[in-house]
Amino acid sequence: MKAERTVLGMKEAISRGRWVWAAPLGYRNSRSHSGPSLIPDPERAPLVTKAFELYASGLSDRSQVLETLTGLGLRSRHGKRLSAQSLHNLLRNVVYVGRIKAARWKTEHAGDFAPLVSESVFLQVQARLSAQGRDKGRVADDPRLPLRRFLRCARCDTPLTGSYSTGRSKKYPYYHCRRGCKGISARANVVEMTFAALLQGLQPRPEYLRLFNAVVLDAWKTERAHAEEMRAAYEQRAEDVRRNLQRVEDAFLIDRSIDERSYWDMRDRLREQLALAEMTATEARNEHLDVEGVLAFAEHVLGNAAALWANASPANRRQLQTALFPKGLSWGPDGFGTAVTSSAFSLFEVSKVGKSRVASPPGFEPGFQP
Repeated sequence: MKAERTVLGMKEAISRGRWVWAAPLGYRNSRSHSGPSLIPDPERAPLVTKAFELYASGLSDRSQVLETLTGLGLRSRHGKRLSAQSLHNLLRNVVYVGRIKAARWKTEHAGDFAPLVSESVFLQVQARLSAQGRDKGRVADDPRLPLRRFLRCARCDTPLTGSYSTGRSKKYPYYHCRRGCKGISARANVVEMTFAALLQGLQPRPEYLRLFNAVVLDAWKTERAHAEEMRAAYEQRAEDVRRNLQRVEDAFLIDRSIDERSYWDMRDRLREQLALAEMTATEARNEHLDVEGVLAFAEHVLGNAAALWANASPANRRQLQTALFPKGLSWGPDGFGTAVTSSAFSLFEVSKVGKSRVASPPGFEPGFQP
């Protein structure tokens, strides 16, 4: 009977949005009965938010997100490094959008606490995780075949796969059509040198760079001004809460004008408000950034796409390929088909780069297999 009453009590509390378990990473349990059941952890909450934002951006995989957060100091409640599985569970947890999901009782309710992540960011993360789940069981990306699935068959439009052919002394990587289209097969080093030659012809559009620089600078100035206003407002809010907290302390310890129970309730509520105000003020701070220097560096990078691709890691190569050619490229017996580049670029060489005209660009030799 006691167990049944406990379960009924938990269900009732959950239906009212109360969190009834130990606080998840990024939150703290509140002792207040009138305020929210969870309050943001000032140290860990911003890092949890950053984990979702990094993964939702698509620029980092889970291992990179975990490495970044570990470097920033994110640890479990027991001070240990997070495991890959712990990060996965964190990214799947609806508590961070302010909901309580009780799988045991198959119920889900809106929580009485503030979310750490917006609904849109959370959905982006779930989409990436689900897509990754669908890819389970497939052959992992091979660093010796960076263009695998990025290239498409010029005859049937099927994404090309890769495999190895055994020579006299070693195995050689090849790209070929999954459906076996005749003539759609080539040594990986030939395809990749052709791709490098294609990248050599990419140049940033001057008009795009001018407009991009102007927009970024204007947005940065607006953001800094807005952030400064928000920071000042939240710091003022934090200062007001500190004064109220001091009044409560004085009323209980010196004036004895409030009873102990009222003191604890008011103190806990004010401390929650203070923690939230301080955390928000910290997030509103906009660190100094040499935007002009960053834009100059970005322009340099965009103008050297070939060298950047040759020296990038396998994961970064795939990201760069997609950024430069959002629809991928087709490959056939005569080389690449018509290349559709990102709007930031112009292609100053003929799009159909034939295999017979390929020469390894300067500085590319280490990046290709013999």
